[in-house]
Amino acid sequence: MKNILFVLLVIFSLNADEFKFDPKIDSINDLKRFCLKNKHGVDFGDKATRDYLCDKYVEEAVLYYNEECDKNNIEACLSVSNIYAFGLGKVKENDDKALEIYEKVCNLKDKFGCHISALVYLNKSNNTNDKNQAKAFKNKAKMYYKESCKLGNEWDCKEAKKL
Repeated sequence: MKNILFVLLVIFSLNADEFKFDPKIDSINDLKRFCLKNKHGVDFGDKATRDYLCDKYVEEAVLYYNEECDKNNIEACLSVSNIYAFGLGKVKENDDKALEIYEKVCNLKDKFGCHISALVYLNKSNNTNDKNQAKAFKNKAKMYYKESCKLGNEWDCKEAKKL
């Protein structure tokens, strides 16, 4: 019984302000889990404090990842592009900014960046009523699939042939 009480005491004493995030060493996934905790699980912390910390850490992460991305750090580019792609904290979803960074990652010869760029353009081609724009988007998707294929992604070789 004492063990159960101790465990409950530890669980309920967890506060949002105990969470620390350093973009230099922590995974962006840790920050996502912290920021989205109220949507996907039990929230042991104070929501206002957690929201404040989430916004603060996301702002710091975006600054750090953008600086590192400017130095061609692929992991930092992918982290910041994910923040823009899905929105996090006060950063609103910005598909165009995310795509710009995914394209940069592809230009740095990263097959994942090429693959995601292709998927985004393919999605754009399927979500426009303008036939000329749809064709242009499909051509971009095919170009990125081919680049991903050159970098070793066999699945994208097949996808490029389909377009």
